[in-house]
Amino acid sequence: MKSSVEWITPEFAKEVLETRNPNNRPLKKRWVADLANFMRQGKWKLTHQGIAFNCDGTLKDGQNRLAAVVLFGHPVQMMVTHGLKDDVMDWIDTHHNRSNQDNLVIHGIPATNHEAAIAKAMLPGYRSSPSAIKRTVARDQFREFFARHAEAIRWADRLGHQPVLRIAAVKGVFARAYYTCDRDRLIEVASAVGSGISTNPDDAAALAFRAMVFRCMASGAEAQIMYFCKFQYALRCCLDGHQIKIIRRIDTNEFPIPGDPEE
Repeated sequence: MKSSVEWITPEFAKEVLETRNPNNRPLKKRWVADLANFMRQGKWKLTHQGIAFNCDGTLKDGQNRLAAVVLFGHPVQMMVTHGLKDDVMDWIDTHHNRSNQDNLVIHGIPATNHEAAIAKAMLPGYRSSPSAIKRTVARDQFREFFARHAEAIRWADRLGHQPVLRIAAVKGVFARAYYTCDRDRLIEVASAVGSGISTNPDDAAALAFRAMVFRCMASGAEAQIMYFCKFQYALRCCLDGHQIKIIRRIDTNEFPIPGDPEE
């Protein structure tokens, strides 16, 4: 088995994909587009991961990278390995993906897993699809976002750790509200939604949201979106003094933060 750094041209990449790529997984079109964009922006980095062929020249690893070169339209340097044995496929790309926390910590940004989850919930567009956010926000962009909003994220994380306040989407709403709302009032609402106790009638929406959470006890990506959108509504009602009992949802960013795109 031999490896060397080589220039991969779009023509070579196209030829390999068309003639030497049988029995591979379907292309991840979104990831291919992201890689091509990194190449256009000068963000592509040469690493030990590139493309690999078995002993007869069949592609075994790197089809998405090759497709990105075709889409980019210009040569790119990659590590190229020749001579892989056919029985290694079970050991290629079977590792765990880096988490958002991993992405932060290995670049010297201290963060807990929960803080990283709060940051993800704060991202513009999170309410539409957390899986889409994972695809479209590059690792360096996530690090920049976290660093820019670290103060708000850590403030929100200190609001409490009762069950409802362990929901990252809920703290993501608090972190977004940090920039434009009275923080003392936000702390009062956090206490109400965390403990279920409040003497302020304006906290009715927080108590209703808390009751809803304990009724449904939903989990997973779609549940996080639902919690985010509904807690935006509950928090806005608490801040505006609307004493409601039915929790609706707000699907736009109710609490803008610096750097938000216009909707």
